[in-house]
Order: sequence, then C-alpha cells, then structure tokens
Amino acid sequence: MLRHLFAIAFSALLMVAFPIATQAMDWIIETDMGVDDQISIVYMATKSLSSDAINIKAVLTQGNGMAHAGPAKNNAVRLLRLAGLKSTELPDVGTGSQYGLDGFHQYPADWRYNNDNLSHVSIPDYQEAWKEHNQSSESLLKQHLIRSKRTNQPISILSLGTFTNIAKVLHESPELGGQITQIICMAGAVDVPGNLRVHGFSDQAKNRFAEFNAWIDPIATKMVIESGIPIKLIPLDVTNKASLTKDFLERFKAKTSGEAATAMAEWWQKNLNPETGEYYNWDPLATAIAINPGIITKQKAVKITVQANTTLSQQDGDVIFGEKSDFDILNWKGHTRRSFNPYNAGRTQRSHSGELVNVIFDADIEQYEKELIETFS
Repeated sequence: MLRHLFAIAFSALLMVAFPIATQAMDWIIETDMGVDDQISIVYMATKSLSSDAINIKAVLTQGNGMAHAGPAKNNAVRLLRLAGLKSTELPDVGTGSQYGLDGFHQYPADWRYNNDNLSHVSIPDYQEAWKEHNQSSESLLKQHLIRSKRTNQPISILSLGTFTNIAKVLHESPELGGQITQIICMAGAVDVPGNLRVHGFSDQAKNRFAEFNAWIDPIATKMVIESGIPIKLIPLDVTNKASLTKDFLERFKAKTSGEAATAMAEWWQKNLNPETGEYYNWDPLATAIAINPGIITKQKAVKITVQANTTLSQQDGDVIFGEKSDFDILNWKGHTRRSFNPYNAGRTQRSHSGELVNVIFDADIEQYEKELIETFS
C-alpha cells in the first residue's frame, strides 16, 4: 500500500510544474566529499544565505566516499563556514561509516588522501566549529526525518555520493521514507558508458557500465531506487555534457570575488587538465538542478533496475582499488562480506520490470555556468 501511494505521488510530481524558486524547502545534503562535492557545498550554502527558499538542515558525510570519515566531516564544517555561515548557524554535520553495505568497493587511496587535504587548497581550519559535530550521519538522518514527521515538514535530499546512509535508515525505519519529498542524486549511467575505467588507475576494470557513486555501494543504490521515494536522477548522460572548460574558469575568475570563489577557482584549476582525463561538473550540476530545476531541458520517467548481485566465491576483478583486507570481515547484516559481479555491479539500466525514476538527460549548461558566476559575483 505504501509503495502504491508513493507511486501515485511520484506520477503526480511528474505531471505538475517543479517547485518555484521562492518555495521554502528543507534540504539534507549527502556527500562523499570529493572536490566536486566541496564546490557543491560551498555553492548551496552560499545560495542559502541569500534565499529563504533553501534551508540546509544537515550535511551527511560518507566515510566510504572520496575522503576518509574524519577529514570528510571536518572539511564539511570548514566549507560551510567558508561559505559564510556563522558557527551558530551551521546545520548538523555527521560522520559516515567507512564501509559499504557489502562488497569491497572503494576509491583509490591517492584520491581519498588528496580530498582529505582539500587538494591542498588553503582555507581556514575552523577547528572549534568542527569539534562540536560528533554524531553519525545515519543517526542524524533518522533524527531529522523523525522531527519532520512530528512537525509535518517534509525534507528533500541532495545526494552527491553513495547511498549507504539513506539505505540503512530506510531499512531500519521504512516508515520514515514518507518524510522524504524527493531524492535528487548525481548517480548512474543510463544510455552512456560508466566511468570506472580511469586512465592510469583502473584500466583493468571489467565493468564498463557503472558510475562511481552507484558502484561504491550497489546494494544501497538498489535499495534507494526501489524505495518508492520520488527520485530525480542526474546521471552521466547529462553530466558528460558539463565538462569543465578553460573559458568558463577564466570567466569565473574574472567576474567573482571573495574567499569562497577563490577556493573554488583553485579546485577547478587543479582539475582543468587532470592526468586521469577530462573533469566534469558532476555534483555542481546536480546541485544547480536542485536549486533551480528550470535549467533542465530534457527529462523522462524511465524504469530502472540496479545490478547488485553478490556471491561468497571470490570474483576475479571485483577488487579494483586497495585490498579485501581493507574492509570489515562482516557485511551490514552481520554475515561474511561477499563479492559483487565485476562486470556489472552498480549498473543502472533500463528495464520493463524496474522502478520508475525521473531521469535528467539534458540541461542548459550555459545557464548553469551563468548562475554559478552570479552567485559569487
């Protein structure tokens, strides 16, 4: 019955106009704290200072993301302060678990340590501020959903990483899913190849289908996609059209000012011509869509399935980065941690038997860049 009601609500959502910019909305940001997440947090926090429509209630970092658990949480607080939020105005910031629900998927260690240090871009430490935030991301998400149920104020989630925290809460308290108006997520690849095969890091990867956020924790991805909560998926299909260009970066530097804009420009500059290939504005585009859905130019309701099959037998090629010994021996259910299919784990594909998801296939990239520049002008 609950899933039926969610399906009705989702269908209605696709038939009406998106929320207008002046409509107040409570947000929870889920983030793996990669460099594009760092830019996204500064961007959304800065927008929240000038708009009553954006209320950031919590930032939930992920210990199995692009940064390690402790630095991810501390850096999230630092970025919120960098954006201009006072210590007394900060949303709750949580620390995520360092393991996915199952399997042995993780990011390259070099990437993670680089993001632990904010790519060596100098910003204030704000140590006193981050010392005050000591709860787990999972606990904070549950608290906010319970509070929203009591106050009848639903919450939207902007997911910029894996789905581990959300999946755990929905599994333990499925009734709280009704408090989530929508999940806007940068994840997946529908009609384009995945991005696991990274030059110089994972040329040997057998999986040509999965996008990183969906691949890191395939079971969590599957659970969230199948939750019945309205999903707005921003996959590689659209983010591939939002590459970082020298022209945009030069315009951004010329027309913006302030510490936050300077830090963002430095992060972009370091990724303008990365050794691992072209850099795309993955999470900043998803954030811009969350703030202003009007930049969407093509979207479609698509039935999606997520590949998340596991086996106890060793799967050759499943462990791309690091070692199996990096992980807890037990999975989220307390059983022996299992391996995923190395060829398709985390694949988000069309299927007649899948869950209905609102997939964004195209967006006005010129307008996206314009709004970013205007935010920091």
